[in-house]
Amino acid sequence: MYSMCYQCVSGTGSGTATRGIGVCQLCNCISCPEHGGLHRQQPRFICSRCLPGILTRSAGGGGPRGPGSGGGRGPGNGPNVGDGPGVKAEPEFESSLDFESQMPHVGQASIGHRGEVDLETVRRAVRRLFDLVNDSEGARGKFLGRISEEVGEPVRDDVFRQIRQRENANRYWDGLGGVDGAARAETEAIVQRFGHWLEDQLEPWLASIYPVLDADVWVGDRDQSGGAVDTLLLADALGLHAYSWNMHVEETPFRRLDVVAGADASLVVLGETYSQSVPAVA
Repeated sequence: MYSMCYQCVSGTGSGTATRGIGVCQLCNCISCPEHGGLHRQQPRFICSRCLPGILTRSAGGGGPRGPGSGGGRGPGNGPNVGDGPGVKAEPEFESSLDFESQMPHVGQASIGHRGEVDLETVRRAVRRLFDLVNDSEGARGKFLGRISEEVGEPVRDDVFRQIRQRENANRYWDGLGGVDGAARAETEAIVQRFGHWLEDQLEPWLASIYPVLDADVWVGDRDQSGGAVDTLLLADALGLHAYSWNMHVEETPFRRLDVVAGADASLVVLGETYSQSVPAVA
C-alpha cells in the first residue's frame, strides 16, 4: 500500500501519476510528482494548487526597495512577502525558467496549460484588476454582475441535485422558495463573498506582488514597453491554476463551483479577469 495523490484520485487534477511523494506544507495535501515538488529556498514540498499564489508574488521580483515601497503579508497561499515597511522578501522563483528548473515534473506536466496563456491577454487582465481597485466606471458592480450570471446556472444545477437527493434539504427549501429560492440565496452569498474580497483584499494582494499600484508600471506604459512585473510568471500562475483544477485557461472559473469554493480567491479573480480579457469575449 502507498499514499495516493489527492488531485489524481479526486479527479480534479490533470495529471496521470497517482503515487504520492510528498505532503504540501501549506494545505497538507498528498501529491504526486506531477502535482507537487520541492523548491530551493526552504526546501519544502508545495503542491500545484498552492504554487500559483507563490508564482504571482514572485512575478513582482521582490518589488522596489526603500522607504515607502510597501510590503507586509498578503492574503492567499504562501509565506510572508515582506519583513517590515519598505522591505520586500526575495522572490521564491526568479523567472519562469527558474520555476521549471526547480520543479521539472510539475513544470513539464503543466506546460500545455501554461503554454496556452496569451501574454497580451494577461496584460489586459492586469489592467482589469486595476479597474477593480479604482472602481473605474463602476467596474466592481459590472464584475459582480458578470460573475452572478456565470455562477447562477451551476448553482441552480447543484441545488436541484441536492434537493433531489436529500429529503431534508427538499423540505428545508420548500418553504423558502424551492429550487429558485435556494439558487438565488446561494448565488447571492457567492457574489457577496467576492464583493467583500474586492473591497478589502484586492489592493493588499496586488501590493504583495508589487507595491507600486500602477498598471503602466506593472505591464509597461500603454503596453508598449516592458513593465516591472514578470508577465510570463503571471501566465505560469494562470496556466498552473488551470492545470491543477483540470480546466481550460480561458474558461471562467465561476462556472466551476469546486473552483469557486476550493481555490484561493485571488487566483479565481485573476482567472476571471483573464477570461473576460480574451479578445473574443472582451
